[in-house]
Amino acid sequence: MANIVKNLKSHKIYECEYLTNYHHLRSSETFLKLLAGRTGQLLNLSEIGNNVGVDHKTIKKWVSVLETSFIIYLMQPFHNNFNKRLVKTPKLYFYDTGLVCNLLGIDDEKQLSTHWVKGVLFENFVINEVIKQRINKGVKPQIYFWRDSLGNEVDLLIQENGKVKAVEIKSSQTYHSDFFKGLHYYSKLSNSNKEDCYLIYTGKNELKTSNGELLNWENISNI
Repeated sequence: MANIVKNLKSHKIYECEYLTNYHHLRSSETFLKLLAGRTGQLLNLSEIGNNVGVDHKTIKKWVSVLETSFIIYLMQPFHNNFNKRLVKTPKLYFYDTGLVCNLLGIDDEKQLSTHWVKGVLFENFVINEVIKQRINKGVKPQIYFWRDSLGNEVDLLIQENGKVKAVEIKSSQTYHSDFFKGLHYYSKLSNSNKEDCYLIYTGKNELKTSNGELLNWENISNI
């Protein structure tokens, strides 16, 4: 935690208004823990500000510093306007899922297996792997999520080579056809090819379905 605060200082977080609002370690810990608890969620600056006790403009500055420090990143919603009711707020993720566990007090695998954050942490992990693989190939990751105002969503959209691949992420070891619900809705709405739809999960069985391909997380490189 001290290293994170030191890194924040190196980005001049203590300048001007920032100085008066962020000079207590306790405040920084509260802020980081609040972000950790919102991993994989839409970023609500006002809500976080209310919990920390500062305005949303200050929270926006703090978030910007954490982005610059490569501690968090914001994934933007897909911008194609085939549905005018799309959500426009970005989602929050961490570059290090181990840091999320530390901030939330998760000490071991057994504790994680029953923790409420398990699903979103796996989602964060898979997205991180997709980012790393693209960067290792010398390709700039163009990743998004898709969600409309009715709650229909797809966890990850990868735009490259003139097409978009849609990926749903589940921490379950067993497959259920309902897992493809979001992908089916999205592909029908966007007229996407079912061959560009994938479901990543922790189970071992892999198969191709009428709604897309089911893959174990260890084979993310096949996307």
